[in-house]
Amino acid sequence: MLQAIPRNLSRLTDFSGRDGRAQFWPYAILVFVLAFIGVAVAMNLAMMGLLMGTADMPNIPLMIGGVGGVVLIAAALLSAAVTRRLHDTGRPGYWGLPPIVFLLIGLALFPILMNSVLNNPNPPIALFLGLFLNNMLYIASLIGLVVLLLLDGTKTANRYG
Repeated sequence: MLQAIPRNLSRLTDFSGRDGRAQFWPYAILVFVLAFIGVAVAMNLAMMGLLMGTADMPNIPLMIGGVGGVVLIAAALLSAAVTRRLHDTGRPGYWGLPPIVFLLIGLALFPILMNSVLNNPNPPIALFLGLFLNNMLYIASLIGLVVLLLLDGTKTANRYG
């Protein structure tokens, strides 16, 4: 089971072939745990001034940049492994793209929303609602992708191997 981690790390740019559940999930869980720790560190650094009493607000650019950076690194680390896992179920790798698209939209809109909230007494509600809808679509597409990743692979050869 632990052999899956170095195997996936050595295949970070290999989007061909198939990976079974036992080859995918130990690696995916490790990346999720490391991403969670990275997000916690980024949030703590952004809140440091607030917690130490030297600032009235958290460092929003550091928070957005840190969290966004960690999430994008995690997505990059998982992209080839997700593609190979989808191939094992007989699906093309582009089925893993919708969560990435919604994630990128959210990462682009969130700083705009925060800037608007901090600098405008009446921030545009349409931007908030648009980001909220995007986040709901992101969560739905992520749940759908996880369900696909949990499915059994095809028992026989398919067009991916």
